[in-house]
Amino acid sequence: SNNRVRYGSEISIHYKGYFMDGYVFDNTYQKSITPTFTFGREYQIIEGFQTALSGRKEGERVKIILPSHHAFGEKGSLAGIVPPYTAVIYDVNIIKVIN
Repeated sequence: SNNRVRYGSEISIHYKGYFMDGYVFDNTYQKSITPTFTFGREYQIIEGFQTALSGRKEGERVKIILPSHHAFGEKGSLAGIVPPYTAVIYDVNIIKVIN
């Protein structure tokens, strides 16, 4: 499909999130769910993630490298999995885009 990610798109993705040293802190492939969210809606995903996915196509795979201030910043992640001031990398597979 030629569906591109834009404001208001419903998108389903799979991703693996890890630190620079290779430690995996989140991996949707290991869970039996494919996260779905509305693109452009606040607080659903981190800012840098959103920016990187904008305009991408269904079926695309993307590697996103985010410095701390575009990821979880000075506080780290809510669950405490990502420490403060930590860069993160995501390998993302855009499964479905519905506009």
